[in-house]
Amino acid sequence: MIELKQVISQVIAFLLMMAILKRFTWKPLLAILEERRAKIRAEFDEIANKKEAAEKLKEEYRNKMADIENSKNRELQEAHKKAKELAKEIQLEALGQAKGIVNKALLDAEREAMKVKEDMKNEVAKMAVAIAEKLIVKKMDQEKKQELVAELIKEVKFDEK
Repeated sequence: MIELKQVISQVIAFLLMMAILKRFTWKPLLAILEERRAKIRAEFDEIANKKEAAEKLKEEYRNKMADIENSKNRELQEAHKKAKELAKEIQLEALGQAKGIVNKALLDAEREAMKVKEDMKNEVAKMAVAIAEKLIVKKMDQEKKQELVAELIKEVKFDEK
């Protein structure tokens, strides 16, 4: 049977044990649990902050990559433009040099033609002097003189061709 004394003593012992536990262990236990809760909350906050910082870094990286890509494209366009300009300059320079060569060749041809004409004049003059000399030396009659002049004219015309 259940004895009343024993039940009362167990209830008193239980309440006494509860009071002792509450006084000496409950507050430290709650403090430990609260500290653990705060630590976990701080870790979650830190993780959220790191995640946010990582997202910001990721966004900065994307922006920098876009800037680099844009810069690269601008530089490529500028290099392409400069290459076209350089090619045009080279082409114009080559055209100018070609015109210079053609003009020089034309001037050289004109000089050569003038030299040939001058040589022909000198040769004709020498021939005329030679004919005059021959005419004087031989004292030819008029008919022979005309034949000789006609022959000389034919030679001069033949040399011009």
